[in-house]
Amino acid sequence: MIVSRHRGRKAVAFVLAAVMLLIPVSPALADDPAPTARIATGVTVCGVAVGGMTADEASAAVAAGCTLPVLAPITLDATGSVFTFDPAPAVSLDTAGLLADALASTGPADFGRRYSVDTTAVADFVGSVATSMAIAPVSSKRTVVKKRLRITPARVGRALDVSATLAAVLATIDAELAADGAQQPAVTAPVVEVQPKYSPANIGKTILVVLHERYLYYYSGAKLMKKIRCAIGMPGHSTPTGKFKVVRKSARPSWRNPGSAWAARMPGYIRPGYYNPLGLRALYLNAPGIRIHGTAKTWSMGHAASHGCIRLTNATIVKLYPHIPVGTPVWIVK
Repeated sequence: MIVSRHRGRKAVAFVLAAVMLLIPVSPALADDPAPTARIATGVTVCGVAVGGMTADEASAAVAAGCTLPVLAPITLDATGSVFTFDPAPAVSLDTAGLLADALASTGPADFGRRYSVDTTAVADFVGSVATSMAIAPVSSKRTVVKKRLRITPARVGRALDVSATLAAVLATIDAELAADGAQQPAVTAPVVEVQPKYSPANIGKTILVVLHERYLYYYSGAKLMKKIRCAIGMPGHSTPTGKFKVVRKSARPSWRNPGSAWAARMPGYIRPGYYNPLGLRALYLNAPGIRIHGTAKTWSMGHAASHGCIRLTNATIVKLYPHIPVGTPVWIVK
């Protein structure tokens, strides 16, 4: 009896399982797809009734029933040069934003026109204007004319204030849209002066050495501050010509024997002092071994007496030294 009862229970379970496989699952018990969102009844976008529509349906309805105003060209005046911008290609209806607001509405609502402006297109236009009307500044330059320093004139440049102009054009587009496309006053583009890096007033100090004259000329800007008698390199040790600059200064120069033939009988080192071969002050140039320096040999002024350097008396170099900063250009001409 126990065995047969056990077998009977197995049979019942088998039959029930088979029946369950044959019975279809009710649709109510299956996973339903999410219902498509629809706009609340009574909502309009740009005057188009979109209540009960899906986003796609409302987008098509708004595109068909809402047109953009005809926008007038925008005139931009940049220091007398006139440029024209057509805003129409840069403006579109903000359909996505309007429909997002419509879908979020829980009751009747009216959403008017709202626009999107392609700021990249406007920025490209402003950039082309900036390029067209820009004038680069011209800095003063040093030149030597007839053995004398001349400073060329500087010229102020001009540039468009790009950020302010971009803001002005965008504001004009907004004004046209608010006025249903009506022509707006011309935009006056703000233009700024661009100062040159160097002018006669700030070009700084210059030293000019005219070898055949045996004179050093010290200038501040274009103004000659001092004309100084000097000594230059002797035959076989001529002073080089060219454009150089002061790369180092020494208020107490010491002298080390360069190992040249002319220095063979001189000591290896001479400490700073009045009778030091470099005198009381030295200006080192970016010409190897060449300096403007002092000397106790005052008799050598006006002569070709050095081993390539430019000598000044100790008294003179002491006065000149504080006025000559590192970086000062030094022109040496024949």
